[in-house]
Amino acid sequence: MINPLLYEEQLVSQIQKDLLASNEFRVATAMVSVAGVDQLLSSLERCLKKGANGKLLIGIDLPSYPMAFQKLLNVSTKYQGQMGLKYFHPLKNRIFHPKLFLFARKNGKASAVIGSSNLTLGGLIENYEANVWLDDAPAIAKLTGYFDQNFEGAYSCTVTAEWINRYRVEWAEGQKLFAQVRKLREKVRTKPEKDADQSNIPKRINSHKFAFTGGIPDWPRERVLYPYVKGLGGEIVRAETIAKADCLVQAEKGNGETTRKLRGAARFGVPVITEDGFWRIVSREKALNAKNGKPRKGASAATA
Repeated sequence: MINPLLYEEQLVSQIQKDLLASNEFRVATAMVSVAGVDQLLSSLERCLKKGANGKLLIGIDLPSYPMAFQKLLNVSTKYQGQMGLKYFHPLKNRIFHPKLFLFARKNGKASAVIGSSNLTLGGLIENYEANVWLDDAPAIAKLTGYFDQNFEGAYSCTVTAEWINRYRVEWAEGQKLFAQVRKLREKVRTKPEKDADQSNIPKRINSHKFAFTGGIPDWPRERVLYPYVKGLGGEIVRAETIAKADCLVQAEKGNGETTRKLRGAARFGVPVITEDGFWRIVSREKALNAKNGKPRKGASAATA
């Protein structure tokens, strides 16, 4: 069986579940962060406390955090002999880049999670990631062999307190370079121009019908977002009547209904705008209301 893990919390929930059910685990990740370790630390310790064994192999080509290594080393030391912890040092011009979680149970059943997610907060929850869970025995056997080959091979090295201290210095230097890379990346990133290309996008909230897909943080739809739109004079359109919408707002947090609404919008010619595009319309509406001195009922229920 194969199960896609595509949306927020699905990946973390699945890994936690498999960790708690396993008596042996293997994790290979290109990058690790403190926040990523914290997401799984409790489940990891509970797994080891019941007598399980595990191995972690972590890359250092990307900026894996020294404190994350330290947290994992503390766990390895606490459960002496149960958890192996190594970093991978490939040949020049090669990068250690797998993202692999393997789990085995006492009854012989095994499962794996493989995809794009590193052991970081972004990889586990925040970024756009795509992973799958599978329990196909032949595939898992090959993945286990791949892991063991790299974990036991000449390019993996045991993580020690002394190594972390040396790595911390190198990491600090590397962070300066990564900061420059991030700045350059932001320069080349441009804002989506899709909104500006569509002349049929509403200019106001008032007297227009809006559909929403995805989630806006801190704006639960039924309790806050929908009343807010209605307070500005707009109407809410549900998935089953997407053809009646003047536009579909696609928020960044995806969920299972996102594709259905986007396909419906494409079918009926409903323009799709970003979350930022929606807030620009809200700002325009609020400015017009302030100019006319006619704040609408409910418009103060939340702030954009």
